Amino acid sequence: MRPLHLRHRSNILKRLLIHIGGFNLGLVMRKLFGKGTPRGLRDLLSSLFGQLPCYIEAVTQLWRRLEDPDGSQSGRPRIVRAA
Repeated sequence: MRPLHLRHRSNILKRLLIHIGGFNLGLVMRKLFGKGTPRGLRDLLSSLFGQLPCYIEAVTQLWRRLEDPDGSQSGRPRIVRAA
């Protein structure tokens, strides 16, 4: 916290409440998500959403294989990618 000029006690209490609330929010976030700051949570979510297209593609290919295991029934070509 930055230093305060001791004027208007109610303003000082408001400032302290905001800081205490931010501290408690950081504790809750650290407990729930493993990250204690909004930027840390943002980085975690961006890494998850960055990998989302790969997961969707894998599930789509798995679904196609379950629908048509030999690939002879459908007119569309099978997509096979090297690992």
